[in-house]
Amino acid sequence: MQCGQQARAKQLKNIEVLGPAPAPLSRLRQRFRFQLLLKGWQLPQLKQLAQELRQQPSKAVKSKRVRMTLDVDPEAML
Repeated sequence: MQCGQQARAKQLKNIEVLGPAPAPLSRLRQRFRFQLLLKGWQLPQLKQLAQELRQQPSKAVKSKRVRMTLDVDPEAML
C-alpha cells in the first residue's frame, strides 16, 4: 500500500498510478497478492520511477515477509 503512496508523492505529470489493488488471484499459496500499475507514454520516466520504488522500498516492503516483483510490459495481469 505504501508503494502507491510513494509513487504518487513523486507527482509526475505523465505517469498515472493505479492501485494498489488485490491481484486477480488475490491469494496464492497462502500469500496475499496486490498489484500496482504505472501507466505512461514516456518510457524513461516509467523506468526511473520503477527503479526508485525498487531501490528505495518503503519499510513494509523491506520486511522479510513481503516480496516485490517488477513486470515490465506484462502480457497478463495475474
